[in-house]
Amino acid sequence: GASTEQVIKAVEEYYAAFDAKNRVQLPADNCAVLGKGPVAIVEFSDYQCPHCAAAVAPLHALATKDAAGKARLCSKYFPLPMHPRARVAAGAAEYARLHGKFWPMHEKLFEHQDSLADADLKSLAAGLKLDGDEMLKLVYAGKFDPIIEKHVREGTAAGIDHTPTLYFNGRVF
Repeated sequence: GASTEQVIKAVEEYYAAFDAKNRVQLPADNCAVLGKGPVAIVEFSDYQCPHCAAAVAPLHALATKDAAGKARLCSKYFPLPMHPRARVAAGAAEYARLHGKFWPMHEKLFEHQDSLADADLKSLAAGLKLDGDEMLKLVYAGKFDPIIEKHVREGTAAGIDHTPTLYFNGRVF
């Protein structure tokens, strides 16, 4: 259903992305990383985005099973303005990361993305043996705002306007 011009533009953008100078340099030292390998998959996601939730299982399988040893997944926060609890959920994930429980919290946040009120977040934290009261206190005090904002700035600079957005070794997918 796309016009000829739209198809041509999409194909040109696709092939231009192979050129190394057109790849986005995204740091992988400020995010949670799952798996190991030479291919860096950087995902910008929003904890209230249903498409991001659908991407969790296949991306985790790619990093830990399907391409284990070949790919690593780096998760970055990109809470969208239309999702009012996404930023608080990102703070909760960052709190869990400080305690070595990012990936379990990440999965739980997406599994329960329709229930991200403070009481729900405390319950998720308790299920991972984390202190939900301390977590929310730090989230609302802005403890994790710098890292969340850093991810948002990186995504914005890369031209992201929706989630999930994936980069494979700097090439947008």
